[in-house]
Amino acid sequence: LLDLEAAARAERRGLWATSRFTVFDASELTEPPAGFYFVNARLGPIVPLAEEVRFPPACRRVLEDAALVLDVRRDARTACGLPDGVSVLVRGYVSDGLLDLTYPRHLQERPDIE
Repeated sequence: LLDLEAAARAERRGLWATSRFTVFDASELTEPPAGFYFVNARLGPIVPLAEEVRFPPACRRVLEDAALVLDVRRDARTACGLPDGVSVLVRGYVSDGLLDLTYPRHLQERPDIE
């Protein structure tokens, strides 16, 4: 299904033709309103967590050339082990400068994005 979705997204068919399903580059989202987004990004390094985080994520990763930080939840912790520089498509909720990655299938590696 992910291959079919990728083809529909590339050709802007079906729901991918609507503004609600726009895929943004992470660099475009400087101060986005809270909401669910589809974001193309390049993973950067893991950043340390503040000790006062009540429900800490598995890790936090910088998104290169972006104001957002990827907050990786425990179920999606495989994203913590991806190398820096990998291009990805992330689906997640954005709030207060954090892009929340809750489920592993909400992150796709995108070798076609440079």
